[in-house]
Amino acid sequence: KDAYVLSHLNRYLYNAVLPFSSARFLHQLISKFKLLPDFLYHLLTTLRGARTLNEEYCDVVHVDSETGQLPRLSQRAGYILTRMLL
Repeated sequence: KDAYVLSHLNRYLYNAVLPFSSARFLHQLISKFKLLPDFLYHLLTTLRGARTLNEEYCDVVHVDSETGQLPRLSQRAGYILTRMLL
């Protein structure tokens, strides 16, 4: 389900940027451009404390190992940043 949402988000962003640049330019940056929808999707879900569609489907909840509570905002932001870097 996440892949479906990400593909739609990728298509919308590509179509939004295309009028302002050439298709050739976007094709050269396609590998980096694919990170943007993933980053935005996780900002809209994980950063605000909501679960992604796959996490909801599998009933996965992120918790802090020390407190057993939901991770703090800084922990969620760190997770997103490391996800983008790796």
